[in-house]
Amino acid sequence: MSEVRTDEPMAPARATAPSPSRTPQPATQAQQSAVLGSTAHPQQPVYSQYPYAPPQFVQQSRVIPYDKTWHLIKLVLRAASLVCCVVLLGISIAISIGPGYDGWNITIYWVAPLVAVAGIWDLAELITILACGKRNGAQHRRGIHPGAHVGVELCIWLAGVFCVFVSVMAYYSAVSQLRNCQEEQEDGRSSSSSSYYSYYCDEDEWAILSKGTVVPILRAIEAFIALLTLVHFILFVYACIETNQRNRSRSQYMMMPPQMYYGPQPGMAPYGYPTMPPQAYMAAPQGASSNEKSTAAIPQPQGNHSNFAGFYAPAGATPAYPPQPQATPKEPIAASSSA
Repeated sequence: MSEVRTDEPMAPARATAPSPSRTPQPATQAQQSAVLGSTAHPQQPVYSQYPYAPPQFVQQSRVIPYDKTWHLIKLVLRAASLVCCVVLLGISIAISIGPGYDGWNITIYWVAPLVAVAGIWDLAELITILACGKRNGAQHRRGIHPGAHVGVELCIWLAGVFCVFVSVMAYYSAVSQLRNCQEEQEDGRSSSSSSYYSYYCDEDEWAILSKGTVVPILRAIEAFIALLTLVHFILFVYACIETNQRNRSRSQYMMMPPQMYYGPQPGMAPYGYPTMPPQAYMAAPQGASSNEKSTAAIPQPQGNHSNFAGFYAPAGATPAYPPQPQATPKEPIAASSSA
């Protein structure tokens, strides 16, 4: 038998293409870039400037000091002041009725203004306490503001000191005039010529002084004016104390200028509490061979979220994709003939 040899090479075997129904087509480069761009660099929203609100101060309730004992003492002193005013007004009018213009005859001229001011102020205080003492839901009855008492009581007790001085001068004037008139009547003469200076005793004034009531009335006027002055001096001192207590009970506030606030830059979120950014995953493409196992989802790189959360976050690792299988052509097989 003879072998038939041929020098023509045999056609190489063609690689069998994978079935499209069994192996999915890998994602194109454009699709992968779109997915990576959407996960690694998400679109950052633009935030508007933070509306700054000034600090709000809560008004604290003010507690005004109140002493019940001192409140009752003030009522007693006001009543005593009114009694002194009424007595002074009555005896001053009684002693001023009559002829003459000596110091003791015109007592009403300096007593009436003091009595009028002190009496009107005492009545105003009592009316305020009794009629409209409870204001703004207060539990106790209160009078006029102590700051007003400081000014008015100061004027009253200073005027009282002046009236005490004038009443003492009027008292000594009446006593001196009474003594001279008595000496004149004992000598039986209408005028005194025992010295260089002469003294004239008016019969009308002598008739009033001889009754013996003028000097005691002048002493009473001195006593009541002194008592009225003392009462209003005490009220003045306590008004100063109450004013000081009210000023100390006032709430103290320290106003500070607000700090300048700079809003975030466009495209950056304002500073907040650190939060974990959401995790992004993308399914890896399947292999071309049916024998390759499907791999699990590979996490995609995370961007730098420090601008969003306000903390340092290191950049993620570069994703590693599995190598794509490629079909390699097989080498041609040489045909040999057997003998």
